[in-house]
Amino acid sequence: MALKNIFSADNCFILAGDIGGTNTTVALMELLDGSINLRMKQGFSSQSISGLEEAIDQAMPQFLKEIGQAHIAGACFTAAGPVNHNVCSLTNVSWTIDGNALSTRLGFPVYVINDLSGICYGLPLLDVSAKTQILALEHPDGTLPQAQELKAGTEVRAVVAPGTGLGIGYLIHDRGNYLALPSESGHIDWGAFSPETREIQSWLHHKLGKNPGPEQVISGIGLANLFDFMVEVRQVEQSEAIKEILAGPRSNRGALISQYSHTDATCGRIMELFVEIMARFCSSVALWMLPKAGLYIAGGIPGKNQDWFVKDHHFMKLFLQNYLKGMENQLVQVPVYLALDYGINLFGAAHGFHCLNQHR
Repeated sequence: MALKNIFSADNCFILAGDIGGTNTTVALMELLDGSINLRMKQGFSSQSISGLEEAIDQAMPQFLKEIGQAHIAGACFTAAGPVNHNVCSLTNVSWTIDGNALSTRLGFPVYVINDLSGICYGLPLLDVSAKTQILALEHPDGTLPQAQELKAGTEVRAVVAPGTGLGIGYLIHDRGNYLALPSESGHIDWGAFSPETREIQSWLHHKLGKNPGPEQVISGIGLANLFDFMVEVRQVEQSEAIKEILAGPRSNRGALISQYSHTDATCGRIMELFVEIMARFCSSVALWMLPKAGLYIAGGIPGKNQDWFVKDHHFMKLFLQNYLKGMENQLVQVPVYLALDYGINLFGAAHGFHCLNQHR
């Protein structure tokens, strides 16, 4: 993985990890001459181990053999859940990751950060010209805005990452220092913007008893909800694809909708609607944060459905719309990228350690 050299630091080894409800990965990362290299990693099913400690205990003997007499300077773990005082209770697995307790156990500094913060710390390592890492979304006229500072010495990047749920985070680069900050913006009130989305919003409001958040329409959960809307409210034709999706577990609906999106009209409309809703939400995020160094769309769903994001510039046409001309002038300055590299969390964790450890 070719990543940019973005800092100068003493060469050292870092223990990094990416912990989610399905998979846990622990890696040995090397900070060398301003770049980050993956030396070794081990993956585990989160459901088959008792916690992060077990994964570390299994991986460390091989890691220590790899580095010989060298020492591990510290660790940073990205975790799928809210983090308070260096402690995370994971959302989809019954573990608690206590960075302070791990630091005492391992004998070096340990930081626990939200998984979106891990992605954020990884963003400046990506080369926007590398097609395997990044896809820049062109404006309808074929232009691409250049990344720029928000003000002299300060850059802001934002991430919108729909996967099973919806994560939003942002990265501030201020006079040489990086700080990644998470948010819970996936659970704010979702604002409909068309007759069809107002109908969806009303339907979800009735089902939930409260106004839905963006996660209910922009995520794997959201794809399943849009499918239910088409079946229950629109009463679409029961094609073979629709029957197969109905017969399977709800957790598989997003993948099947994507699979049939080019051959089944209903699945195609669901993916089109997903892109429309996401474009308007990303436009709102862009105006909240003014991420003129880039708004990055990450997560499994966009990366596996990039053709729907670039088709006829549909995403960007909606992203650039606003009722005020002055705000359209702001939106046109924000570069929008699809982040295609799913391994960025480990590199982001290592970079996060470097950034956080500078301010201990």
